[in-house]
Amino acid sequence: MLAALLAAMAVGVALCWAVMPPPRGAVAAEQRTSSAIFPEGMAPLRPWRFIVLHHTATEQGDVQSLDLARRRGVAPAGEPACHFLIGNGRGLADGALVCTDRWLRQEPAFELPADSAEPALRVAAADYATIRRQGITVTLVGDFARHGPTAKQMDTLADLVYTLSDRFAIPLTDVLLHSDVQAVSCPGPQLPAGDLFRRVGERCRGKARPQ
Repeated sequence: MLAALLAAMAVGVALCWAVMPPPRGAVAAEQRTSSAIFPEGMAPLRPWRFIVLHHTATEQGDVQSLDLARRRGVAPAGEPACHFLIGNGRGLADGALVCTDRWLRQEPAFELPADSAEPALRVAAADYATIRRQGITVTLVGDFARHGPTAKQMDTLADLVYTLSDRFAIPLTDVLLHSDVQAVSCPGPQLPAGDLFRRVGERCRGKARPQ
């Protein structure tokens, strides 16, 4: 009798966990991430279709000092050619997320200059210009040819990619590395892309699962 009662209680607990909503802390964290990505006063959202991941190939930096646009030669000096920058604790707080003026104005980042390199095999030539126009560019501070990102950077990146893919209905197949689009080494072999896709995929499946 006691064994049967305990078994019933165990089933009840399992069912409660299955139907419980996400913890308040998790919901609050998602809300904070969303408000940081879509702040009040930004331009109306464009129909973005891709997310392209980069690294700075430097050990430190922030929006002002990196000057990504000047280094690539594709945007006005002093303005990074990206939409989001994620810090590593050296120049920008570890895991800190900064959205650039290009994102606030909803302008293409032009991080893929048309004549700088041939498209990589994964992306058809016909899609190349589309990715340049409709790709959200995310850059992490660090040199991932030498080492991986920090744990906090990966947490922020997973939150960012999940939030963007959810808002714009971007499938994981359209979350690309820079090296998927051009014949370059960026963002380096030490970026754990597989872990990122697993984490984002699990969250997407969890949201889709009926409660």
